[in-house]
Amino acid sequence: APSDPVREGHTFAGWSPALPATMPAQNLTVTAQWEVNEYTITFDTAGGSDVAPVTGEYGSLVTAPAAPVREGHTFAGWSPALPATMPAGDMTLVAQWEVDQYTMTFLSEGQVHATLTQPYGSTVVAPVAPIRGGYIFDGWNPDIPAVMPARDSEYDAKWILDSTPGYTVNQDGSVTIDDDVLDSAVAPVTVMFGTASVTLTVETCDDLDDIGDVDVILKPFVSEQTTPEMIAAIGTNPAYTVTISSGGNPITQFPGGIIIVLPYVPSDGEDVSLLRVVHVAEDGTTDVVGGQYDAEEGGMVFSIDHLSTFMIDSASPSSAGDSLDQGAVILVAVVVMAIIIAVLAGYFAVRSS
Repeated sequence: APSDPVREGHTFAGWSPALPATMPAQNLTVTAQWEVNEYTITFDTAGGSDVAPVTGEYGSLVTAPAAPVREGHTFAGWSPALPATMPAGDMTLVAQWEVDQYTMTFLSEGQVHATLTQPYGSTVVAPVAPIRGGYIFDGWNPDIPAVMPARDSEYDAKWILDSTPGYTVNQDGSVTIDDDVLDSAVAPVTVMFGTASVTLTVETCDDLDDIGDVDVILKPFVSEQTTPEMIAAIGTNPAYTVTISSGGNPITQFPGGIIIVLPYVPSDGEDVSLLRVVHVAEDGTTDVVGGQYDAEEGGMVFSIDHLSTFMIDSASPSSAGDSLDQGAVILVAVVVMAIIIAVLAGYFAVRSS
């Protein structure tokens, strides 16, 4: 008997008519008989809902199953692609997914404070706290999840009224400090603006105690109300304007000093040691104030003796290195000068003796 023939997707089932044991007395043609094989396509949904396997005869039409479902994802097909007809072998297809994006909207007093759009399951970093004069920011309602949920969501700022006696919260977001508070101050006077704050030192309170009530306001920088030069200088950096006035007259100089906290949320991996506060004038000129990031305060803390607009930016590492190099040069110069003075003193001492 010859070797069995081979046919894709089939199993040989013998000859018809049957192959005789001995050569017959005439020519004879026998025809191969075949059985069609069945194969199975299995679906790996890679975290999605189950999809039942499909079994069918080789070459039969394959009906696509219903697409699987996976939270926070959109089904993007199978890999390899689902064949139109059953292949000559079992196979496994793996579901392909695209991660969906969702938006968190953060509201303060009914107004949109910030939005955050990013992929499902990615780490969520809360936006910088909103500003509200005379109130202490108390988080968000509901609490912000650690990762992006599989839906759009809204969060409302929670506020606690600063009920310090002698403070009046005004409609424009400013806070009025009663003259009696300044007159009797034996400790610094702090006005809250969410997580931001303006603190008047005792010396500053003494300087202001004879001018009546004082209005304090800290608010985000508004580009529509300033010069193109200032807008260009600030760019995309977060910026705030701090104003103190009495009777509608601005007070800009404070020899006794003022301590300010500006809200700031570092980005992932940001080197907070490079952060700094910069004073920005209307003509676009800038002056580095300094300050440092304080995680407990939730922002940049700095002292100043004059008020205007301040932005937060990051010094380049090279700039920081230049500052260190300049400091090292100064230190070396001081040491060299001290050595020279000591040598000269010794020289004159020897001569006098």
